[in-house]
Order: sequence, then structure tokens, then C-alpha cells
Amino acid sequence: MELEGLCLGDLGEVLSSDYGDSGVIDRERGKKIVEEEFEKLEEIYRNMMV
Repeated sequence: MELEGLCLGDLGEVLSSDYGDSGVIDRERGKKIVEEEFEKLEEIYRNMMV
């Protein structure tokens, strides 16, 4: 079964920092990561609802 659309209702609702062992990701960097991944998803799923 192939997806025809995608709904990401919670995307960006909560933006947190990460101070784990792999390095610091502050809120601005986290926002940039979400935006980059969102662009990738837009290319795959033309019918996307956020």
C-alpha cells in the first residue's frame, strides 16, 4: 500500500534543545534540522498537511 498523503500535525509544535553526548543542538539548529527534513518530505509527499 502506497501513501497518497501525509499529515504532520505535531511538527514544530514543540522545539527543544539537546545536550546529549553527541553534541549540543540548540533550538535554532533544531529548527533548521526540522525545516531541512520538511523540505525533503515535501518532495516525496505532494499532498502533505502540517
